Amino acid sequence: MTCLNHYCVRRAWCHGAIESGSPRARRPDAAWESRRDGAYNRVTGRELMTRGVSARGALAYVQEHGVVLESARGPVPSLAQAIGGDSLRGSWWAHPKGREIFRATRAVRDSRDVLVCRLIDGKVTYVHRRLWTALVRLADSVERGRLGAIREEHTSSGQHRLVTVPFPQWVPEEVTVAARQLPEAEARRQLGAWFE
Repeated sequence: MTCLNHYCVRRAWCHGAIESGSPRARRPDAAWESRRDGAYNRVTGRELMTRGVSARGALAYVQEHGVVLESARGPVPSLAQAIGGDSLRGSWWAHPKGREIFRATRAVRDSRDVLVCRLIDGKVTYVHRRLWTALVRLADSVERGRLGAIREEHTSSGQHRLVTVPFPQWVPEEVTVAARQLPEAEARRQLGAWFE
């Protein structure tokens, strides 16, 4: 099946692999990046460091980990750290891979499958769509301001400004409905130990 979304990372459930009995159906949490020859690559942080990162690769990394910090250090992986490696100290702007990091962060910020918010310690955090239901289910445990969806707008003068869409205005209706049915323990399990 061909997906029309050029950011799609070919997640098994997105492309009917589960129904077809594909080997990928046994690993629905795996992140996959499509190759030109039609095969798929699993994308890991090590691969992001050693080969150039693509928009799809960056999105696959966020999909695999579910919750990723843009550049800060914390209890979840950092996209900038995955690309820059251990040599990343301080600001990533001066890093030799700074342009790659910038392109990757903008690709992730532009994806409709990623919530960009300040969930972890007020730092820019990416939450993949697969965890939105769990996040909405546990929203009462989080300061509301941290759940606001942030996005950049380009002004007519050429400047950028951040706009915040408050929670729950950004939440799709189907996610809200599913969150009501999700047990709290399962939501906590999906988000992982960092949420405690």
